Amino acid sequence: MKIGVSLANQNVRIAECCRWQKKFLLVEDDEDIAALLRLNLLDEGYQIVHVADGAQALRLLEKELWDAVILDLMLPGVDGLEICRRIRQQTRYLPVIIISARASETQRVQGAGDGSG
Repeated sequence: MKIGVSLANQNVRIAECCRWQKKFLLVEDDEDIAALLRLNLLDEGYQIVHVADGAQALRLLEKELWDAVILDLMLPGVDGLEICRRIRQQTRYLPVIIISARASETQRVQGAGDGSG
């Protein structure tokens, strides 16, 4: 029994260790919102790379591998809808979390079938 408990604890530690290595791309132009999200996600052990505009996001999406993207829809330059479309053209397996103050924009994403809803 002690071996089973020990192994179970090891499995939990392994799962926690792996979670700590997840890398998210945060695309948000509002510095206050970005700081709050970054702080909370860092506290949970995730690696966060923050960019404030769509063009920077597209460059990083091409250069690096990501575990998830946290994406604002209203961005300077390339907007979040276009970024989401490009992500879906390249891969269907990258999770995209949409953040937006406007419900109508989120509904447009879901209706367009961009895979984020």
